[in-house]
Amino acid sequence: MCVERMAPRQCSAGGDLIKQGDSGTDFFVLESGAAQILVDGVVVGDYGPGSSFGELALMYNCERAATVRATTDCTAWTMGLRTFRQLLATTASGQVVQRCDFLRHVELLKPLTNEQVTKIADALEPITFGQDAYIIRQGEQGDTFYLIEDGTVRCTQWRSATDTTEAPLLALGPGDYFGEMALMLEEPRAANCIAEGGPVRCLSLDRSKFFALLGPLQNVLQGNMRLRILKSVPLLTKLTDMELSSVADALCVQSFEDGDYVIRQGEEGTRFYIINEGEVRCTLTAAGTGEEKELLRLGKGDFFGERALLKNEPRGANVIACGYVDCLVLERGDFNRLLGPLEKILEREISKRESHGEEVLGLKPTSKKRRDPIALEDLKRIGMLGSGTFGRVQLVQHQKTGDVFALKSMMKAQIAKSHQQRNILNEKNILMACDHPLVLDLICTYNTRDELLMLTELLLGGELWSYIYEKAKFKLIPHTNMGGFQAHTARFYGGSVVLCLQYLHKMSVAYRDLKPENLLVAQDGYIKMIDFGFAKRIPFKKGATLQTKSFTLCGTPDYLAPELVLSRGHDKSVDYWALGCFIYELLVGRTPFTDPRQAEIFKKAIRSDRFLSFPIGFDRDAEDLVRKLLTPSPAFRLGNLNNGVRDILEHPWFTKNNFNWDDLFNKKMEPPYRPAVSNAQDTSHFATINDDVRVIPYTGPQKLFEGF
Repeated sequence: MCVERMAPRQCSAGGDLIKQGDSGTDFFVLESGAAQILVDGVVVGDYGPGSSFGELALMYNCERAATVRATTDCTAWTMGLRTFRQLLATTASGQVVQRCDFLRHVELLKPLTNEQVTKIADALEPITFGQDAYIIRQGEQGDTFYLIEDGTVRCTQWRSATDTTEAPLLALGPGDYFGEMALMLEEPRAANCIAEGGPVRCLSLDRSKFFALLGPLQNVLQGNMRLRILKSVPLLTKLTDMELSSVADALCVQSFEDGDYVIRQGEEGTRFYIINEGEVRCTLTAAGTGEEKELLRLGKGDFFGERALLKNEPRGANVIACGYVDCLVLERGDFNRLLGPLEKILEREISKRESHGEEVLGLKPTSKKRRDPIALEDLKRIGMLGSGTFGRVQLVQHQKTGDVFALKSMMKAQIAKSHQQRNILNEKNILMACDHPLVLDLICTYNTRDELLMLTELLLGGELWSYIYEKAKFKLIPHTNMGGFQAHTARFYGGSVVLCLQYLHKMSVAYRDLKPENLLVAQDGYIKMIDFGFAKRIPFKKGATLQTKSFTLCGTPDYLAPELVLSRGHDKSVDYWALGCFIYELLVGRTPFTDPRQAEIFKKAIRSDRFLSFPIGFDRDAEDLVRKLLTPSPAFRLGNLNNGVRDILEHPWFTKNNFNWDDLFNKKMEPPYRPAVSNAQDTSHFATINDDVRVIPYTGPQKLFEGF
């Protein structure tokens, strides 16, 4: 497959196949001829037929570390970075799909959701057994589940408790599995499983790792059952998956004996019931006679009383236990505390259908997006705040009200040339759907002939990056001897990012570009997350298939998780890796794997177990948090385990210091620093930039930018 994607290249004697310092994009295999390796003009080695070089370009897109000069006429075969990454992504995607397919055939795991299956697939570890090796021994305590990738496993069993002669049971091959009950029960193995006829390659998962990922299997299966029932309740079909999960967690167990009235006709209803075990009969009491007529019977998995979540009204019938009955119960008060009145949720859905951006994303629309529109011609340009790849950001004033905003202008010609129109539209849709005190407020957007424009709130404090690095010498925010902020300051800014990620991940959005340059300090001293150009909804639909991972390489080198660098596919957990890098940076004044050579940054990140180090004086709780966030395996990274982001919110680095998350969210916490801003048009915290950007005319099809 790789050979088919390679191209031939000829090089005459004396010519350079690659040059030291050039940007590397190709990998080479020398078919014929000879070449020398030169570093700073000094020969340090040579290559002959069959040699390969330039592989760092494929992995890291970095500068060439040496020159390779042909000493004779050479023929080489090359592969570009883009092609290589496509191959990696295709291979990795195929492996994920294959593992998920394996797991879906395991009867015990069939009730798991796609996301849960993908989590397990990521955590599977390869293991090889030699010929005749006992993978499982009868009678031993078991805690590991196995999937066979290659080879044959012979299963045997003792003939009796006193006769340990092994009787053959069956043979298992690729795609088969065994030991799955170990994920649920702590019981002795019921049979022997032996590698037969050569090495046997398996994928394995032990019970402790399964618990860390999802919790006890019994609880997972029960939770999934609750979710399936809740999704079948017509009044609850408009709830998001996150909201349904909250409701499922709030269900309480209530038991009834034979003949007990679960609900009585005419009484005011405040509870909704799901039958977990047993059977009930529903009856109607006739007016006047009091005679009860049976209407129907309900059993396990059925529900009743759902209108009690919506209105204060009398029950329309009796529900009576037939024998012992076990119910899951939800109080209207608990529902309202979690999600608000159900009527408001139903109203939300009506508004949602009226908003294309929210409908596409399936995200909660917000009242702030329904403000009176601001016409572009009513905006007066006052000054420049910044410039970027596609355009500039200007300070503007609404001439009718005097309100000031930031106006981000992006040239269509540049966007189309770099094929970024989908990313820009995606950024707009995500920001329009966001309503969070620590996320940039997008007011409205404009679509002109040559530009796309986004009007946002104005944040005058500048980038957090400048306070870590450039402004450190002015001591605006106190720094420690390690070079970073004091712990309480780092907790404030780090905690703010945690709240942003918690919010975005609840909406199934991966941010994918966390760095202090993308955090602006507002006039009140709080930070706001900006620049959602790399943000992506994960999982996402691709054709008719639900994709649980993205294979796009994006982000900033110092914050890239190993799975991003290696094109193994990634999900929202890359944000937790970046969070670990960010918290380290806040405390130390540099990123954990910093290096002037990009390739070295990636190497250190991939081998973080070897290269992650902490300066003397680094807080132990902070170190524990950072290490757990910088776990190379995304499956076991803090924030991505069974408790989700709660593991971060409840980490000792925060809890031991009485960190109040509600105060941070509600902006009741005193910020470490409030920027000195003289007036609403004070741009002193931004670098001076000339407003001489020429807008490139766009002559392509306007259809590319529909929906903006």
